[in-house]
Amino acid sequence: MMRLFWSVVGLLLLSGCASFLHGDVQPVQVTVLCNDRMVPAACVAQNAKGMWQFQAPGTFQVHKDLTSLQVACKSPFFPEITATVPSRLNLSMAGNWLVGGLVGAGVDVYRGAAFAYHTDVRISYPVCQ
Repeated sequence: MMRLFWSVVGLLLLSGCASFLHGDVQPVQVTVLCNDRMVPAACVAQNAKGMWQFQAPGTFQVHKDLTSLQVACKSPFFPEITATVPSRLNLSMAGNWLVGGLVGAGVDVYRGAAFAYHTDVRISYPVCQ
């Protein structure tokens, strides 16, 4: 029984708290606006982990990373517009210092689970204001 207990504890230590709680992928919803009205747009988002194409308004799954998420959208009615969505540290990283230590923190940073983006991104065309 103790062997199983220590095996589970060891697995948790090596997995990292943020990886265990949040994973390394998250949904991001993007809306393009003109005077608070939704505008359809073809968008591309990218960070150091990949590139994703989608239609706005819409939601896509992003692989989390330390780097900012760049979102470029092109509407049939307006020129391309770009937004930068900063990456922020997950609060669950604090659990690494309590449970997982440096190894757990390193795993979370490497996998991207230590970070998150805003889940609701609104991009407004400045020509509409």
